[in-house]
Amino acid sequence: MKIKGKGFMPFRLLTGRGKKVYYFNHGHGVLERRAANKLQMAASMMSMVVVIAGIGVGGMKLADLYAKHQQNKPLASQRQTGPIDTQEESDEASNKLKDATTKAREDEQLAKQVKNKLKNVPGGQKWSVYIRDVKSDRMASVNADTSFEAGSLANLFLTLPLEAKTPSANWNSRAGKQTIAQCLEALINGKDPSCNSSLNGYANIKEADSVLESHSFKKTTIEDAKKQATTPRDVGEFLYQIQKGQLISDKARRIVFDGLYAHTQREGLPKVCEQQTDCLVANIAHENKSLRHDAAVVTIGQHQYVVVIMTNNDASWSQMADVSKAVYETLQP
Repeated sequence: MKIKGKGFMPFRLLTGRGKKVYYFNHGHGVLERRAANKLQMAASMMSMVVVIAGIGVGGMKLADLYAKHQQNKPLASQRQTGPIDTQEESDEASNKLKDATTKAREDEQLAKQVKNKLKNVPGGQKWSVYIRDVKSDRMASVNADTSFEAGSLANLFLTLPLEAKTPSANWNSRAGKQTIAQCLEALINGKDPSCNSSLNGYANIKEADSVLESHSFKKTTIEDAKKQATTPRDVGEFLYQIQKGQLISDKARRIVFDGLYAHTQREGLPKVCEQQTDCLVANIAHENKSLRHDAAVVTIGQHQYVVVIMTNNDASWSQMADVSKAVYETLQP
């Protein structure tokens, strides 16, 4: 159908000629809106024509298959990716995220298994562990409310006050030599610790602890760089909630997970993947003269769980790897 001066109508509807066109990319469990190029727009038009034609796939129309896929997507994929227009909508979205949090179920067998693994650690070592299965919400803890110097793990929590003051839609702004988004990812993956000072202004660091407390992270403090502290439970719950699509926007979540998957320290918890196929570990670790920490979201096939280990420096990465493997074995269905 040709309409004078307006071109072929289906093409105009699909591409929005004269306007920027977007598509949605899905990776690491995160939905991201991206600008489409001409080749992608042409592919999109062909896909739409197929749907309109009602061509079947295994007896099901493509349109029906797409609708079913959308229904099965996790919370993060269903949430709005753009900025929220009004304060009322923002409050409503925040309440929905808080309501979506599921209470963990204490797993005594898992806790016992971890304690047995820790019986043989040398004297003087201080171990605290938090574990939570993402799907079943089974949870186990060993001294999980013990407070430790946060080290690099404080960079995870910086995401909350950062987005509270500077929405992720504005993270293309410069923060030193990089953008805010690039700086945050470099902080998370451990490749540029200097980015911390560049982001503090965008995060209003002097009010960071009150933001964390409002999200129930009451035992974590990051305002004073010399007194940054957290617990395995707080770190584990942060990772669990962002994995479930809560706390932060989808764009911020993608940046955090890009950093976690590219982290430089892979000698502790990620070792669980050595003997596994279809295995991914998104982790953040810290080591200095007095402590060694590792926190991760582990995905093995369809199984996904959070594990956090915080220790003093007498503990080793290989010991953490042993505990990680024991956790996986115990969590198997």
